[in-house]
Amino acid sequence: MSLRGRSVSALAGLAVASGLILTMSPSAMASSGGGCHAANYKASGWKFRSCISARNNVVRPDFYIDKVGKHDRSCYIQVFLTKKADGGWRDIWNHKYSCKKGHVPYSMKTPRKAHGDYRFDVAVWPLHSAFKPLGVHSPVLHN
Repeated sequence: MSLRGRSVSALAGLAVASGLILTMSPSAMASSGGGCHAANYKASGWKFRSCISARNNVVRPDFYIDKVGKHDRSCYIQVFLTKKADGGWRDIWNHKYSCKKGHVPYSMKTPRKAHGDYRFDVAVWPLHSAFKPLGVHSPVLHN
């Protein structure tokens, strides 16, 4: 066999072997759960979603305001990133936003290696309305 033929054979063997090593090595801990939950308050006219995901062990919460409620232009939206701790949920971050239709991406990111169970809560506080605060929380993300 020529030198070139042996090199091709060696490279092919190396590719197969590295594929087997990658296949057999344990995988990194992956996130599970997450996604979006939607709220549709027909009486007040509000539609919004709370979402949560993770990439490279960084938790990424975001939310969508699909429809602003009737007569609620002067209101605010408060969001809470919560983590499961001691049998309950503990707020680790919160922020207020104005009531505008649209997507608010990655409101806050956790540090790398943020392991645990997380949830993202969205509360709409209508100021000039007979309705009480409206809310929805994301599915639980196991990171």
